[in-house]
Amino acid sequence: MSTKSSSLHTIVLIQFTINVNTKKWYDYPTLQEGMLGIVNIYEEEIKKLNPHMKTCTYTIDELYEYLDGLGDISCLVLVPSTGTYAPHGIKYIKDEIYKILEKQTK
Repeated sequence: MSTKSSSLHTIVLIQFTINVNTKKWYDYPTLQEGMLGIVNIYEEEIKKLNPHMKTCTYTIDELYEYLDGLGDISCLVLVPSTGTYAPHGIKYIKDEIYKILEKQTK
């Protein structure tokens, strides 16, 4: 049975700064929701830093810069055939976010 990658349970692990006490994890029912969750975290940070802004606009490069500036980010994506989770790093996350955002603009 083939499962679309976008429907795979995903756990996002983020360490916001070099301080290990800033570690958090986020649980999402799908890969797409996990990647959009990361985008939402970035957008919330923009709003927090710029409370006067009525709309939140940014480029993909600014989002990538934010991700690069985190202490650490990775995700675990369910592999249904084994019932285990495959770890993925920042390059995978950036690639998946790009694919999702690109589809939204079409």
